[in-house]
Amino acid sequence: MARAGTAPNHDRLKAGLAAGVLQVGLVYGLIVGLNVDMTSVPNEVLKVYDILQDPPTPPPEPILPERTKTDEEEGAAAPPNLRARPTPVVAPPTPIPVRSKIVASPAPSPVDGPDASAGASARPGPGTGAGGVGTGTGSGGAGTGSGSGGGSEARRVRGALSFERDYPRAARAIRAEGRVFVRIGIAADGRVSGCTITRSSGNGDLDRTTCRLIVQRFRYAPARDQSGQPIAATESTSFDWRLLP
Repeated sequence: MARAGTAPNHDRLKAGLAAGVLQVGLVYGLIVGLNVDMTSVPNEVLKVYDILQDPPTPPPEPILPERTKTDEEEGAAAPPNLRARPTPVVAPPTPIPVRSKIVASPAPSPVDGPDASAGASARPGPGTGAGGVGTGTGSGGAGTGSGSGGGSEARRVRGALSFERDYPRAARAIRAEGRVFVRIGIAADGRVSGCTITRSSGNGDLDRTTCRLIVQRFRYAPARDQSGQPIAATESTSFDWRLLP
């Protein structure tokens, strides 16, 4: 029984020795096969060479034409150039503005307004000025006060405009309407000397018809000054153009 049990152990020992020998052989083969000579190779010294360039070729010398000597005399020097003399610019003298003298009232006025002077009238009137020598704000003929120094305004005595008879056809066709504001110039003989549109009605036919008929038809009692003499004047008025239903 004892011998039978030792046989397997003997076989195992042989197999282990054989495996060990095989491993040693493989290790030796690797060492021998992979043995690399790692001896360092000395670096070669870098050699530097100078590259020489050929010197540049000089440019060819210019060929000058031969000068021939003649018996003619050399010309004289040219006269000096003309020099322009600029015209002096003289600025005109700057005028110094002179302020006009403002006429001041000798006494303060109780009436509001920028009245620059106080006048006196020798004629009685409804104004606030004195009827002789005084310091009121009435007009002394050509004064600027709020009182009356005599005279009268222009008064219309003839002339009118009519919706039915005077309506312009073109404006009526498009049913144009509006109010025209005008300033009328009145001569000393009472006739209309001019008509100016101060605010349009929005239609040119209505504006032109208004001024044309005013010049043709209107007559005035002329304005008069404090001595009763007729003078020119102006009047501002307006006229409505409306179509009747």
